[in-house]
Amino acid sequence: MIQSLSKYVHCLLFILWLSACGTTDKEKATGLLDGQWTAQWDTDPASFPEVADASIYTMNGHFEFNGDQVTVTAYGFPGCIFSTDTLSHTLSWKLSGDTLSLVNEGDIYGMTYQVLSQKDNLVRLQLMEDITVTLTR
Repeated sequence: MIQSLSKYVHCLLFILWLSACGTTDKEKATGLLDGQWTAQWDTDPASFPEVADASIYTMNGHFEFNGDQVTVTAYGFPGCIFSTDTLSHTLSWKLSGDTLSLVNEGDIYGMTYQVLSQKDNLVRLQLMEDITVTLTR
């Protein structure tokens, strides 16, 4: 009986050791996303029928992931549908399944992106129904 109990304890310790050595989803996401990414926001002109034909429906910028923080910089300009100014904001972030959440301090007023695809050097995100963001390295 002591011998079978000893085997059980060894098996349990091995399982605990394996789980302690595993990498969490957050650690995997942090490793994959860490660093600076070039960003391009795009939207369909058909989503904005009331806007003048002279508007531009693409905007460039970057996302910089550093630990549990991300700084999003968007290079707006006159005629850009997204913004006429350059904007930069640092937020907390988390990746859960196919959802990337960017959250302001205090967990208020965040933005939620659906991850459409994710590779080492390319991430495609969907914001709302009509905006896509492509991140590249």
